[in-house]
Amino acid sequence: LERVRASGEILARLLEDGLAMMLGEDDFAATHPANLQMPRFLYDIEMRWSGRATENGLTFRVSASDDIPAVLTLDRIALERVLSNILSNAIKYTDKGAVTLDVAMAETGALRFTVTDQGPGFSDDALDRLFEFQGRPASAGKPGLGLGMHIAKNMTGRLGGEVIVENLPGGGARVSLVLPPDTWTIAAPYTAVELPDLSETRVLIADDNPTNQA
Repeated sequence: LERVRASGEILARLLEDGLAMMLGEDDFAATHPANLQMPRFLYDIEMRWSGRATENGLTFRVSASDDIPAVLTLDRIALERVLSNILSNAIKYTDKGAVTLDVAMAETGALRFTVTDQGPGFSDDALDRLFEFQGRPASAGKPGLGLGMHIAKNMTGRLGGEVIVENLPGGGARVSLVLPPDTWTIAAPYTAVELPDLSETRVLIADDNPTNQA
């Protein structure tokens, strides 16, 4: 139930983002940053992905250092999309072992989200085309269209951060999202938004994610 609730909240925010585009506010999330409570945010991530990892025979762990900020002010949708795509790839390509998400402060004052897996790592071909549209190599061996990291790169640009990808010497990969202090310490303004009347609207929703279907 917690996994469904966490996914449902994300779907609601994506729907809000889509409605903003329909109303001609393409940069709504960027111009209306949200205050994000980090303890709750990380709890929701653990709820969403621990079940997926268990289904794949993996363990999933989230850890956070004591000095991370309690509240971030940023484009929450973009942050969720980046982390979701990175975690989805890590779980997909790890056949056994663990996937971890560690959140800590870098020496530069930046906030760093680090996903580590025990999969095969990235091939040279994959690294060369990692952020390209449909840049997934034909020899990847797993289902997918190669859009995950392309979208993650685009959303990282919305956040004003950087994605760093590296293979680990003993096997596995590490993907880090680095957010400089000025990207999450801005004040969130309060702006009343008049929503459209959708009371007579019929909507067909299709989703290939089992949790979202539930």
